[in-house]
Amino acid sequence: METYLFWDCETTGLTPGVHGILTAYLVEVGVLNGKIRVKEEHELDLSIKYTEMDMPKIDATAMKINKINLDTFVGKYTPIEAVRAIIELKERISPIKRLKTGGHNVSFDNNHMRVLFASVGQDYDSYFHYETYDSKEAAVFLRNAGVLSPENLRLIDLRTHFNIDMSDVGGEAHEAKYDVYQSIRVMECMNEIVTALDI
Repeated sequence: METYLFWDCETTGLTPGVHGILTAYLVEVGVLNGKIRVKEEHELDLSIKYTEMDMPKIDATAMKINKINLDTFVGKYTPIEAVRAIIELKERISPIKRLKTGGHNVSFDNNHMRVLFASVGQDYDSYFHYETYDSKEAAVFLRNAGVLSPENLRLIDLRTHFNIDMSDVGGEAHEAKYDVYQSIRVMECMNEIVTALDI
């Protein structure tokens, strides 16, 4: 079984090092023969609090998308506490090997995490493997191979295409936990496509 840490970050903007993470949700996922098992005993729900000195820049468009109201937002973890919690989760899942990550367009989240780790003196690449399990990359591959039709490969479009029910998760798109589960369920649907091809 391959093991991954699926995650999603909601940020103050697109650019790592300029903008920063506000919320993140992380959960262990195991994959075997195209079947995905979510291991909720290994999950972490983060919200990050910044001081006036280290507050990242705010992009109004990003905040409109993630719908986080900074006037009422209360972070629970300082950056160093957040990184410690992520490392502790990683060590519980994979104490020896570097852990692979997953999500939708996960390079975006990885790059923001890399900056967060560096900001508190930690080396992201010491803990996490370069290999990823990315529903966006998988969707691009399947579309280019002619077996997936949506032109737009945003999570919400793929969820609609596969008629995925998210009512049991709670929340909405562009909330970190919701988007992690969207990504997992989209990947499950695409795994079924590949399995059916019998290649």
